[in-house]
Amino acid sequence: MEISVVNGHRIQSKTLNNPLNYKDIYSSYTYAQLYEEIENGEAVSYTFENEYGIVDYTFIKRKIPFLVEGKQFYDITTAYGYGGLEISNVTDSEALLDTYFKAFHDYCQTNDIVSEFIRFHLFENEEIKKYFYGEIGLIGSHISRNLNDPIDCNFHNTISRAARKAERLGLHVSFDTSGESVDDFLNVYTETMDRNNAKDFYYFDKKFFEKLHHHLKDQFIYANAVYEDKTVSSILVLFGEKYAYFFLGGTLQEYLSTDASTFLQYNVIQYLKEKGLDYYTLGGGYKGNDGLYRYKKKFDKQGVYPFHVGKKVHDLDVYNKLVEMSASKGDIDTESSFFPLYRM
Repeated sequence: MEISVVNGHRIQSKTLNNPLNYKDIYSSYTYAQLYEEIENGEAVSYTFENEYGIVDYTFIKRKIPFLVEGKQFYDITTAYGYGGLEISNVTDSEALLDTYFKAFHDYCQTNDIVSEFIRFHLFENEEIKKYFYGEIGLIGSHISRNLNDPIDCNFHNTISRAARKAERLGLHVSFDTSGESVDDFLNVYTETMDRNNAKDFYYFDKKFFEKLHHHLKDQFIYANAVYEDKTVSSILVLFGEKYAYFFLGGTLQEYLSTDASTFLQYNVIQYLKEKGLDYYTLGGGYKGNDGLYRYKKKFDKQGVYPFHVGKKVHDLDVYNKLVEMSASKGDIDTESSFFPLYRM
C-alpha cells in the first residue's frame, strides 16, 4: 500500500472500461488553488493506492484561527462547487474506500487536522457517499441539464419564447474563451450582487479572474448578451471532459425585462451541446424551492439531482474544545447543522 501527499501534482490513472473513473474540473488541484486566498489555506492533493484501486483527493488545508492549549490545529474543506474524491482502477470499491478512509483518518490525526468538509459531486460519488466514514447531509436539489437531449427537450415552454423575444429586441451573444471581456463581466456581476445584497463570499476582484484564466486555460468561457454594443448580461461557465457548470453571472437591472439571462443560457446550452459535453449544471437556489431554483428548473424539468455534503470529525476532543472557545467569544447555536461549528 502506498500513500502520498503531493503539492502541485496529481496522480491520475485512467482505464477505458471503468465507469467509476472520471476527471472533473472541480476536483482539480488548479481549481482548488483559486480558493487558497479566499479560504486562507493551502491546496493539497492526496493520493492513496492499493490492490483495490486509487483514490485521488484535492482539498484546502486551513489553519484554525485560534490555538488550543498553545497548539495550532487545522481543518480541511473542498473548494466551492462539486468536488470530493476521485476513484479509479477500481477492483473492489468497498474494500478500497474502507482502507482509504482508515488511512486518511490516520493522516489527519498525524497532521493535527480536526475536521473535514466535503462537497460531493452530483453524479460521480455514489460509492463514496455509500461508504463514507462520517455524516452525510442533504443541502437540497440542484438542476443539471442532460446535453444529450434535443435542444428543446424538457424546457419549460417559457424558455424558447423568452429567447426569441430577446433576439427580436436585437440582442446577440458573444463567446469569449480568452478572458478579454472580464471587465464587462465584472461590471454586470458586481451590480447584480449589489442588487441582491450578496454576502462578501460572492464578491471577487479582477485578480481572482486573472488567476482563473491562467489556471483553467481552455476550461472556461464567458457568454455575453450584447445590446447596442453594450454587455447587458454575462455568465461564466467552467467545464472539463464531461461536465460543464454555470459558475457566476448576472444581468444589469435596466435590461432584466429583455430576458437576456434566459437568452444567454439557451445559447450556452447549444454551445456546450455542440462541444460534446454531457451535462450542464446550473446549481440550486439560495434557499430551498425559491424563485432562483424554480427559474433554473425551467431549463430541465427532469434534471433534478440531490446535492450532498460530507462531515467528519477526526479529533473529537479538540473539536469540542474549539466549539467551547468559539462560543465563549460570541453567540453560536450549538444545535446548528453548520460545520465545523467553531467557524460559525
